[in-house]
Amino acid sequence: MKTANNRTTIPMLCLLASMATPSLAQVHGGDVILRLEGGAIRTGSGTDPSIRVFTTTLGEVAPDFASDPGFDCSPGTFPAGTRNGLRIRRALRVWDGSDFDAFAPSRMNISFASLSFDSPVDDRVVTGFTLSVGSNGQWHRHVDYTLLAPATPGVHLLELEVFSTSPAIEASEPFWVLFNQGRPDAELQSAAAWVAANLASPSPCPADFNQDGGVDGGDVEAFFISWEAGGSSADVNADGGVDGSDVEAFFTAWQAGGC
Repeated sequence: MKTANNRTTIPMLCLLASMATPSLAQVHGGDVILRLEGGAIRTGSGTDPSIRVFTTTLGEVAPDFASDPGFDCSPGTFPAGTRNGLRIRRALRVWDGSDFDAFAPSRMNISFASLSFDSPVDDRVVTGFTLSVGSNGQWHRHVDYTLLAPATPGVHLLELEVFSTSPAIEASEPFWVLFNQGRPDAELQSAAAWVAANLASPSPCPADFNQDGGVDGGDVEAFFISWEAGGSSADVNADGGVDGSDVEAFFTAWQAGGC
């Protein structure tokens, strides 16, 4: 059994569980439930298919560690023989009581067996490993999350997307996982409510792509990070594809200087 400070150590039971479950025929309600809609991956929960904000608690199995939420879908969702993976879209943030503007002093490691990648130190996209879809078209996986040193207490926020190796399937919209490291549950719930209201809700202003309340060069950078990765959030003109027409639509709004 590994120690959490060793980044990639995982309790053996968690590893065995994550390897044993991909072909289950029934989705698990506590996981991030995936589906295809309009050729793109969508996230939801067992009770609400539109959910894009998820919470978990670090340290319940091992210090600084969690293996939830997992990912699941109904059989037949994805083409057999393809693979799905995760992208981290921004640096890890920490809740300051009012927002998630502050970068966390730690990074988040995501691993599965010997596969591993870390959240970036700045706001750029990091593409992680991929894991195979089951022969029945179901993808049920639990990756392992470890908060790296200094692993200080706080509610940490990670922005992610799921992508498929199938060229016919677009990546998901961004979704968010909040990791509670030793803080009261009420604080976690307040932070999750803020994310749902300020990040997960559709932006009323396409020019303010990073949703920071202003229209400036930061929005151009954020747009091109998403556009180059093929992220569905870059589908500014909402035509179901990410291409040159979205660049034109974004710059038309951005050059107008507002909404």
